Amino acid sequence: MYRFRYQILLPITVILCSFIYAQEDSTTVKPEFKNSLKPGVWAIQFAINDSLDLKSFQGKNLSVKRQLNKNWAIRVGIDMSASLDRVEVEPLLNDNVPIEGSLRIEETNDYSFLVSSVFQRYLNSDDKAVFYWGAGPAFGLTFYDFIRTNRSVFQDSIEVENVTQEKSETWRTGMLLAVGGEYFLKRQFSFFAEYSTGFFYSRKLRGSRNEGFNTNTGTYRVDLTETRIDRFTIVARSVTLGLSLYF
Repeated sequence: MYRFRYQILLPITVILCSFIYAQEDSTTVKPEFKNSLKPGVWAIQFAINDSLDLKSFQGKNLSVKRQLNKNWAIRVGIDMSASLDRVEVEPLLNDNVPIEGSLRIEETNDYSFLVSSVFQRYLNSDDKAVFYWGAGPAFGLTFYDFIRTNRSVFQDSIEVENVTQEKSETWRTGMLLAVGGEYFLKRQFSFFAEYSTGFFYSRKLRGSRNEGFNTNTGTYRVDLTETRIDRFTIVARSVTLGLSLYF
């Protein structure tokens, strides 16, 4: 008798529990996560190299993206570099004895700055895997200055200094085009693959100066030259794999 009651109550209990769980689950609706393409969201982008290490995206020291709305975003990249070098060389005789009063000094200063912006248009902004295209302007400046100073002694008493200088200034402006895809693993980060091409026009102003004492003629000379180079280039990059961190 009791065994028959248990056999009846067990199925009824299972059915009631299932019905109550279904009712609770239907009233608790969790928001569905797809991507982080929301207005006002920021992201920092990094590239992934062959050894799976993170590096700057497209050579930029900083690449930041801001989502304007779910379909449009603007990305800004800034690249800056600077180097200062100074080398002093003391000429030697055959027996490794320094030549008295002789010295060669080489100084190199190199600065570069590049800023670019890309407006990205997402084609399917409601999905977890999205595709986009983008375009935007770029502008850069590069400065280079090299000075070589040779100091020597003429006729054992006269100090002679010859200076050679090469200096250049290059500016360039152009347009960047990009197509790519992005997959959101979590709300905070996503992986992307992008192919980009750049079209640039640049102008380089280069000058040189040779100044010093001519020991053969006994005269002091100054030679100046100036050159201007205009160039149009197309820069096609390979496909870049990267990581975006959203906040």
